[in-house]
Amino acid sequence: MKKRFLWAAMILIIGIGIYNLNDRTSFKKVHTLPYDVQKNVDADLRLQQIYRKDYSYIVFHSPGMVEHGMQVEGSTVKMLLNVSEEKAEHEIQQYSYKLKTSEEHDTIAVFLDGQLIPFDNVVVGN
Repeated sequence: MKKRFLWAAMILIIGIGIYNLNDRTSFKKVHTLPYDVQKNVDADLRLQQIYRKDYSYIVFHSPGMVEHGMQVEGSTVKMLLNVSEEKAEHEIQQYSYKLKTSEEHDTIAVFLDGQLIPFDNVVVGN
């Protein structure tokens, strides 16, 4: 009887852990945007957010190579972008990211080389 209880408790704990992993905040580079997202991108704007139901695409245009990171502080998700002096292959390169946030995160802040920058455009879609 104790073994069954222990197995049931273990399965419950693993199930809760898997659920929490799926609800986590994530920020990853995307090499190709879906067509319905790419058609909303304005190549003349530096920083854009294309919002979807459960996630956003963040599009950043830069002449230099970009490294990215993320920090979560309370209800704020901080996206950290650092541009190197090294130039990209083309004059201006598009860097695209997929950002998934949890319900408790109500603020998205983008920092470029340590400086807070605003979105030039935010598109809300399906």
